[in-house]
Amino acid sequence: MKMRNKLKLTAVILFWFGSVNAQNLNPTLRPLSFLLGSWELKTQKGRIIETWSYINPSELHGKSYRITLKGDTGILENVQIKLKGKNVLYIPTVTDQNKGQVIEFKLISSTDKKFVFENKKHNFPQLVIYMNKSDNELLAWIEGIQNGKAKKSEFNYH
Repeated sequence: MKMRNKLKLTAVILFWFGSVNAQNLNPTLRPLSFLLGSWELKTQKGRIIETWSYINPSELHGKSYRITLKGDTGILENVQIKLKGKNVLYIPTVTDQNKGQVIEFKLISSTDKKFVFENKKHNFPQLVIYMNKSDNELLAWIEGIQNGKAKKSEFNYH
């Protein structure tokens, strides 16, 4: 089976399991269930895939990886979104950053479609935002101040 077909099959399976398990999420995390499944961003250098899965009623797990035009694959980051007390935390571990340590971002704002996580003490980014644009479009971005200048990077997944 070709790599592309394997990725499509994986996406279908993740979507199905995600739909089933979204019902089991804690009501505080349930609005984030739109993340469950597999999202793809095409770039000039290849593709970035972000997958989200259900771990338990209080936790989601995300993984981001790059597939180059040559087919090489590399992990970019692993992320947890978890309920800790009354707080919802976005906890990434980014490859080759922060000495492998996790960084916690606290959910500070949410609507039915937009979720803003913040860590004012982090060097960059200070904000991580996810927006559910539609059933097949996810907009994510990071922003903050880096070296005294405002910076923003967007990721438009389908």
